[in-house]
Amino acid sequence: MDFISIRDSVIKVMKTQFPTAGVYGEEMNQVFKNGDFFVKLLDGTHSRECGRRYKRSNLLDIYYYHENNEQALKVAESLTEILEYITINGTLYRGTGIKYVFNANVLHFYVNYNYHLVKHEEESSKMTTLKQEGRINNEKRK
Repeated sequence: MDFISIRDSVIKVMKTQFPTAGVYGEEMNQVFKNGDFFVKLLDGTHSRECGRRYKRSNLLDIYYYHENNEQALKVAESLTEILEYITINGTLYRGTGIKYVFNANVLHFYVNYNYHLVKHEEESSKMTTLKQEGRINNEKRK
């Protein structure tokens, strides 16, 4: 699992739900049209929790280009429903911190996906024999 898998899975779900809209994951050199989406990984964190266990967090900003706020509100409601849970490689991930903001004919829809991972332990050579010696004070060695 990596950061791009989350973004690509969100794009796949959105293309299914909005088949006539353009859904992009990379910035293009053209101006987006009304009804287009742009999915951007805004922030990704990777922090160690305990031993080999890590927590990852992926904050996505989904841009929706619209003509009027009523249309954008309907899309925001739809995105809330379809992005609450996404499936990646058979595993269900829950979207958290869902919110949206309007900014000059662009709806910014934010969703965060958190998950834990465990890094595999590297194989290391194990001690095969141990020689142990012990004695009590002032005892002579035999």
